Amino acid sequence: PARPNPAPSSGSPGPHTSAGDMSKFAAALALLLAVDGKVLRGVSGPFGPYGSDFPCSPWRETESEHLQLLRGNPLITEAYPCFALDSSPDAVKFPLWGDLKPEHVHPAVEYVTTRSSIELAMVEATEEPEWERIAVPYEKLYEPYRRLMMMITHKSKVASTKEWRKEVAKARPMLVKFRQRLSQSQDLYGAFKELAVNTTVRSQLSTAQKRIVDRKVQHFELGGVGLRGANRTQFNKLELELSTLRSRFLRNLMQYVRDWRMVLFKKSEVAGLPLVAKRRAAARYNREKPGGNATAAQGPWKLAFGLDVGSVLRFATNREVRKRVLTAVVAKASSGKTDNRKVVFEMLQKRQQLARFLGFQNYTALSLSTKMARRPE
Repeated sequence: PARPNPAPSSGSPGPHTSAGDMSKFAAALALLLAVDGKVLRGVSGPFGPYGSDFPCSPWRETESEHLQLLRGNPLITEAYPCFALDSSPDAVKFPLWGDLKPEHVHPAVEYVTTRSSIELAMVEATEEPEWERIAVPYEKLYEPYRRLMMMITHKSKVASTKEWRKEVAKARPMLVKFRQRLSQSQDLYGAFKELAVNTTVRSQLSTAQKRIVDRKVQHFELGGVGLRGANRTQFNKLELELSTLRSRFLRNLMQYVRDWRMVLFKKSEVAGLPLVAKRRAAARYNREKPGGNATAAQGPWKLAFGLDVGSVLRFATNREVRKRVLTAVVAKASSGKTDNRKVVFEMLQKRQQLARFLGFQNYTALSLSTKMARRPE
């Protein structure tokens, strides 16, 4: 018999409590669970009768408006490839980066975190501390979240817009709270701990599985699973604040990189640069200055971050130009509207507080706890 689940924390994501609050994607989740009530009753294990396909199999039996909505959101079909129009194992799938729109973010995050939370509750109800019943389902419920975060993070780094950043900021609390819900699960921590310390069970694991179990136990402990009451509340608040600060740091950095330009007017300043680099810089000058008539041979040349920086630092013979470009590289986002110095200072303060909650003297010690190096020195 499955043990009863603890009451969810107030900050835990989960199904909406009223139909009026449910978005169309949350409604799709409700429909999924209604397709076959045996899923939640766990007829043959924590993932019901569908095995590794849970919870995609019911959709294959149910064509609906909701399924079309899910298929229309690239973030969801990337998180759950079985929702794609071609879900055969042989289908080669790549993220459709050009199809990602800001309006896809919030519904996808809501759907993935809600659905994964339900799957998490099912795994938590598993009594037997066995690899196949704990570790494998854990990875399956975490994988959609990981894939979703990969898509959002990469898009934020390479093609962010004001609208995209706004939607990501709106969805960030759901992402952070789900991660906290996962890393602070007492049931899962207890199950992995049992796999780690029970000599009978551990003896049946391979070397790789033992390593995975040990790292999972450490992951839970560094995620705050041992904290209670006000300490856990403050810890979770710090994590959300750090997530916001990291996003602000990245936004300032990207803005600086996008906006930085250096215009060179003398041939001596571009001496040594390959012809292709001078052509690129001249074309940029003409593209960004209406009526510009720059040429690769005569200039002017406008440099930007990317290939231009590498070309200057590697080939330019003008020492002063190399110095100016290198200074721009090492001092990125450290002045003006994109100044990240205050952001970095706040991050250092909050990381220090986070480390103290977990029993570390400082954040360096916390960071090294998962690395080969052991001492800050």
